[in-house]
Amino acid sequence: MNINKDYLLNKYSKQTPLLHKYAQMIYEQNKVMNICGFDSVDEIFDQGILGSILVFENAISEYYFDFKGKKILDIGAGAGFPSVPLLIALDNEFELVIIESIAKRCAFLETVKAKFNLNLTIINDRAENVNNYNSYFDYICARALGSVVKIYLMANHHLAQNGCFILPKGKNYQDEVAQFQAKFSLEKNNISFFEYKDEINNEHSSLVVVKKTKPTPRGWPWKWAKIKNY
Repeated sequence: MNINKDYLLNKYSKQTPLLHKYAQMIYEQNKVMNICGFDSVDEIFDQGILGSILVFENAISEYYFDFKGKKILDIGAGAGFPSVPLLIALDNEFELVIIESIAKRCAFLETVKAKFNLNLTIINDRAENVNNYNSYFDYICARALGSVVKIYLMANHHLAQNGCFILPKGKNYQDEVAQFQAKFSLEKNNISFFEYKDEINNEHSSLVVVKKTKPTPRGWPWKWAKIKNY
């Protein structure tokens, strides 16, 4: 299936005006606080918002994931990428929790939540410090947060049995996959990847998926000082 800009605009035509309003909110906020790396409203809409939805559309196409009615955690979402665009596009049809360590970004996300009346909980903390969502989420996503190994260590305890990490990556994802398989040899068959052409950003992208098939190891999550050196 060719999942491009026209496909996304057609599929989510009802919600497109709201997505444009969201892009404008990010643009205005970005003038006073750096919450994303895009310079214009068009870049925010195309590369940030549609690019985020594209991640999940490829997960649906390749892995037959269904996000409606599910519980999703996004770690370090910043302006809300990649999860908030999907929540708006699907008209609040899943429960979203965002864990974001920077308070000013959380404050912005609260304004987005209020503006669009989103089914969204925002937590100002680090993922490894939060313990009231143990084995709760069907999916965990994170964009440009860190390596697969570090995200796995930070958030494994949040993921339900048979849940999946959905991690958008660039063209150098193979090193991260190899690192994960070396660190967690018993889990090496639970990690997979999918390459696709991102026609919106005109680049090759990839999606790394890790399925949780065993209970969270005793003693997890570790403190960040240990995670970052592992």
